[in-house]
Amino acid sequence: PLVDLSRGGLAFLADYAPKIGMWVSLRLKFPGREDILRLEGHVVYAVATGIAGYRYRVGIKFWPFANRGSCNAPKALDVLVDFESTFLVADR
Repeated sequence: PLVDLSRGGLAFLADYAPKIGMWVSLRLKFPGREDILRLEGHVVYAVATGIAGYRYRVGIKFWPFANRGSCNAPKALDVLVDFESTFLVADR
């Protein structure tokens, strides 16, 4: 399960702890959007937790957003910013 999401990265619960620095490719589906967002990043932490029966909380930092290699598409940043303003502000 997803725990936290922002334009900088995300955190999720897992039964295993991936290696710090490990490259990850993520595919995210957002409410109200037909397309699937693809993001690249790396694992920045994996800490033991007992939340909801999962053993670890894992943190991913997204790679930069730019029109060049080893970066996420700037369009992906637009989707994340829209998500933050639509869903996260409404929760406050």
